[in-house]
Amino acid sequence: SLVVLMIALTGCGKDTDSAKDNSKPITLRYSTMQNKDHISYQVALNIKQAVEEKTEGRVLIDIYPANQLGDWSQVYDELMMGSIDMAHSSVPETYDARTAVGYFPYLSSSYDQLGEIFAEGSSLDNMMKEIQAKNGIEFCGFFVEGIAGIGTTKEVSNPNTLDSKNTVIRTAAMDCYILPCEYMGFDTTSIASSDTFAALQTGVVEGLAGSTPAGAYLNYRDIIDYYYVYQMSPEVTQIMISEKTLAKLSPEDQKTIVDICRQECANSVNYAKEEDEKYLKLMEDNGIKIVRFTDEEIEMFAEAVRTNVWPQLAKTYGEDFINELLKLYK
Repeated sequence: SLVVLMIALTGCGKDTDSAKDNSKPITLRYSTMQNKDHISYQVALNIKQAVEEKTEGRVLIDIYPANQLGDWSQVYDELMMGSIDMAHSSVPETYDARTAVGYFPYLSSSYDQLGEIFAEGSSLDNMMKEIQAKNGIEFCGFFVEGIAGIGTTKEVSNPNTLDSKNTVIRTAAMDCYILPCEYMGFDTTSIASSDTFAALQTGVVEGLAGSTPAGAYLNYRDIIDYYYVYQMSPEVTQIMISEKTLAKLSPEDQKTIVDICRQECANSVNYAKEEDEKYLKLMEDNGIKIVRFTDEEIEMFAEAVRTNVWPQLAKTYGEDFINELLKLYK
């Protein structure tokens, strides 16, 4: 009878616990790549505030900026597993190379056009939803952070032609960065991003590609002397939620969170324009020489890269995908 009593008591304990759990708010862990000065942190705060308000405190959000929960590829794996709930970050090409479309060289050098290409309901938006769903991730939209140029510690030779630049720059180890930079006359190397500052200091590299004005200013303002506004690589990250996390929420709260994230993505083009101009001005105030190009020069670079580099990218991203992108310019 003692055993029976113990089982009964254990059973009661369990019931009380689960009842208690149901009334407890769920706290989600939200990872961002950038530090607190970056627009993505402000956006995370907007999302946190709106979600907590609209779910009446049923869903709370803890924000972890500056890769505190691991680098983006690690964070992505944890989103798949559900051990991280939400993220605003880049997506590794490991599972599907097309996830790198947000960095495609000269996909567009105009903010408004980027807004259209990446808008909710666009062909790229639908494609990304499908890709992420296969990995157990709810894709909440593309977030346009800005358009990247090239920061250097020395003046670049022939900046407005496709001739050799006599400059070694660091790029991410992705073809969509390496090939266009090399085509435009730069020598490239793909050291880890965490080693870039030291490499610039010691002269191992003389510049870096893929940094928006915000990224260049916040991370490299003390080391670069020039910033070339090539408007080459859009910096388009993604806001994502683990499907395992969503499954713990009511359908109503699921919709609320996704809608709030979608809205922030829709606003991102306006943020991007303002942020890029703000940080170009801050760089200039910091003594960095800003080198701008005419619309004609930018169009010449864009045309050349789409015609000559995009076909090479078909090896990585697939012929169909490149043709799909080329249709945007027909």
